[in-house]
Amino acid sequence: MSAPEILEHNNTTDGGVMPDAKNERPKVKPFAQFLHEQRRGHAHAELSDLLAEVVHAVDEHRKVGSLTLQIKVKPTGDGQVQITDQVKTQVPEGDKAPSIFFYDEHGNLSREDPRQRDFDNEGLRDVVSEQRGRKTVAS
Repeated sequence: MSAPEILEHNNTTDGGVMPDAKNERPKVKPFAQFLHEQRRGHAHAELSDLLAEVVHAVDEHRKVGSLTLQIKVKPTGDGQVQITDQVKTQVPEGDKAPSIFFYDEHGNLSREDPRQRDFDNEGLRDVVSEQRGRKTVAS
């Protein structure tokens, strides 16, 4: 079986495909035309929006992204098929900064080192108050 040719301008008025007059092989309808018709054009619009989202994220984060279109064709009988589509994306994200935590003997996390002494509650003296009573000597 030879490969079908791509349909250019010989659609019939009812959307069918006319055979090529030279060798009587039918030409194949362009995939883009199918995509515009799938889900009344919503599949095409969804793909366009998601592709733009992936491209922007790839540009921003300088990482690889992807968009995948899966089309399932299910026979229903009487010369008809049911077509479903599923679109998946892998949108790159920026690196997230890690956080550093300390942990205690129970595995509880804290931003402060539990082994560090708490100077506020250790009875430290107020040096500023003590210095108020001192007099300075002029040189």
